[in-house]
Amino acid sequence: MRIRASAIVACLAFAPPAYAQPADRRSAERLEPFLEKVMREKQIPGLAVGIVESGRPVYVRGFGEATEHVMVTQMDSLSVSAATRLAGERAFSMAGASGKDFNHVMLYDAFTSGPPIMLESLGLAKPGEGVQFFTEGRSTPGGSLPINTNGGGLSYTHSGMYGIFPIIEATRQLRGECAARQVPGASCSLVNGMGGMLSAAGTLVLANRT
Repeated sequence: MRIRASAIVACLAFAPPAYAQPADRRSAERLEPFLEKVMREKQIPGLAVGIVESGRPVYVRGFGEATEHVMVTQMDSLSVSAATRLAGERAFSMAGASGKDFNHVMLYDAFTSGPPIMLESLGLAKPGEGVQFFTEGRSTPGGSLPINTNGGGLSYTHSGMYGIFPIIEATRQLRGECAARQVPGASCSLVNGMGGMLSAAGTLVLANRT
């Protein structure tokens, strides 16, 4: 079963304006038929939705997805995720953003190798310097680019479907709700998930301004 990341975002991004208002039980009940309709029309087998009751708005500035191969042996390079590179380029283009615009990043860290590969593939680290980015502490709180501020999948939680949690953490950071782990002045966050046999990726650009 394959869930299209961009289709999930599209469901929320293109929902009728009435659904963008502060949520209550009635608005949640009205949203459900709309999502069911989109899922049927777009043949989406499942999706996760977060309903925010109140607080500072966070905007989806850009999104992208891409696939590269089926088996790892078909990769052009084991150290580069072409899917991540393409998904990132599409999201960056839609948002009108570049690597220097981000002050917070969330990466799906199912394996230790994932975040360095994604950093390099997204252009946030030079080729061959992804691991060094972490060992030098640039990704830590107070570093030049804080990454996985919720602790990541291992330290925070991994329910088997972790993808919604990086989006939640990015939203909380952009709303200034993270207390001791808050990134000062967080205004633009990059969320990237890489799945399959390193073959598929989805990227989101989130911001607290339009």
